[in-house]
Formats: sequence, C-alpha cells, structure tokens
Amino acid sequence: DAFRLQHQRKLLWLSTLGQRRTIDRLLGFLILLVEEFGEPCEQGYCLPFPLTHAQIGSAIGSTRVTVTRLIGKLRQRGIINTHKDNLICLSGDSVPKITPN
Repeated sequence: DAFRLQHQRKLLWLSTLGQRRTIDRLLGFLILLVEEFGEPCEQGYCLPFPLTHAQIGSAIGSTRVTVTRLIGKLRQRGIINTHKDNLICLSGDSVPKITPN
C-alpha cells in the first residue's frame, strides 16, 4: 500500500512537471506539497516550512522572477496567501482533497 501511494505521488509529480504552462506547474507543485505536508489553518492549508521563490523555481524548472510574478497572480485570484518567512497557504477550495498523514 505504501509503495502504491509513493508510485501515485511520483506519477502526479511527473504529470505536474509535464504541464506546458508554468502557472500550472507552480500550482500543481504547491498542491502536491500541501497534500503531503499541509496543515489546516484559517486560510485553508499552510506549508509548515518556508520556501523561497528560487527554490520553487528550481523545483518546477522555472526562474525566481517568474515564480514571484505567478505567485502574485495566484495571490490576486485568492488562490494562495503568503506570510512572512515565505510560508505559503492555499485556500481550501484550491486543494482538491487532503489526505491525512
């Protein structure tokens, strides 16, 4: 069962990286992180660790500048919130399903 779950996560990760649009890769990456590590909060679900825009860019095959611009767009749309120390929260509506750890 653990192997199957790990395999499914790898397939989701590969499909996320295969997305053509950077904003789709960014949102898919954040959703995967929130599904794996997210903690419930007032805004929806927050990552319990900070991530820099450069780290996110490196993970999704983009640049820090592009990630910063796209996070701004997602924030304007109300999909994500950011807090000091680079903590990222996704609104509950943005996350399809959260499976408990």
